[in-house]
Amino acid sequence: MRYETRLYNALGVRLTAEHSLSTGQYEFMWFIGGWDGCGANDLAIAVGATSKGVDCMEAAGW
Repeated sequence: MRYETRLYNALGVRLTAEHSLSTGQYEFMWFIGGWDGCGANDLAIAVGATSKGVDCMEAAGW
Protein backbone atom coordinates (compact mmCIF):
# COMPACT_ATOMS: atom_id res chain seq x y z
CA MET A 1 0.00 0.00 0.00
CA ARG A 2 2.85 2.40 0.74
CA TYR A 3 4.34 1.85 -2.71
CA GLU A 4 1.01 2.60 -4.37
CA THR A 5 0.62 5.80 -2.34
CA ARG A 6 4.15 6.93 -3.16
CA LEU A 7 3.63 6.21 -6.84
CA TYR A 8 0.30 8.09 -6.89
CA ASN A 9 1.88 11.07 -5.12
CA ALA A 10 4.87 11.10 -7.49
CA LEU A 11 2.49 11.03 -10.46
CA GLY A 12 0.60 13.95 -8.96
CA VAL A 13 3.76 16.00 -8.55
CA ARG A 14 4.83 15.31 -12.13
CA LEU A 15 1.39 16.05 -13.61
CA THR A 16 1.27 19.35 -11.75
CA ALA A 17 4.82 20.32 -12.74
CA GLU A 18 4.51 19.41 -16.41
CA HIS A 19 0.85 20.14 -17.15
CA SER A 20 -0.60 22.15 -14.23
CA LEU A 21 -3.06 19.31 -13.81
CA SER A 22 -4.01 17.51 -10.61
CA THR A 23 -4.24 13.73 -10.43
CA GLY A 24 -7.99 14.02 -9.93
CA GLN A 25 -8.35 16.17 -13.06
CA TYR A 26 -6.29 13.69 -15.04
CA GLU A 27 -8.45 10.79 -13.88
CA PHE A 28 -11.57 12.74 -14.80
CA MET A 29 -10.21 13.49 -18.29
CA TRP A 30 -9.10 9.88 -18.73
CA PHE A 31 -12.60 8.69 -17.92
CA ILE A 32 -14.47 11.07 -20.22
CA GLY A 33 -11.86 10.71 -22.97
CA GLY A 34 -12.81 7.07 -23.45
CA TRP A 35 -16.52 7.77 -23.73
CA ASP A 36 -17.80 9.39 -26.94
CA GLY A 37 -20.61 11.86 -26.43
CA CYS A 38 -20.14 11.94 -22.67
CA GLY A 39 -21.99 14.76 -20.93
CA ALA A 40 -22.18 16.03 -17.37
CA ASN A 41 -25.45 14.17 -16.76
CA ASP A 42 -23.75 10.90 -17.72
CA LEU A 43 -20.97 11.42 -15.18
CA ALA A 44 -22.39 12.85 -12.07
CA ILE A 45 -24.41 12.40 -9.02
CA ALA A 46 -23.91 16.12 -8.46
CA VAL A 47 -24.23 17.62 -11.94
CA GLY A 48 -23.40 21.14 -10.73
CA ALA A 49 -20.05 20.06 -9.29
CA THR A 50 -19.20 18.12 -12.44
CA SER A 51 -20.11 21.06 -14.67
CA LYS A 52 -17.99 23.38 -12.54
CA GLY A 53 -15.05 20.98 -12.80
CA VAL A 54 -15.41 20.81 -16.58
CA ASP A 55 -15.67 24.60 -16.80
CA CYS A 56 -12.47 25.01 -14.77
CA MET A 57 -10.57 22.57 -17.00
CA GLU A 58 -11.87 24.29 -20.16
CA ALA A 59 -10.80 27.67 -18.78
CA ALA A 60 -7.31 26.22 -18.21
CA GLY A 61 -7.17 25.13 -21.85
CA TRP A 62 -8.00 21.46 -21.39
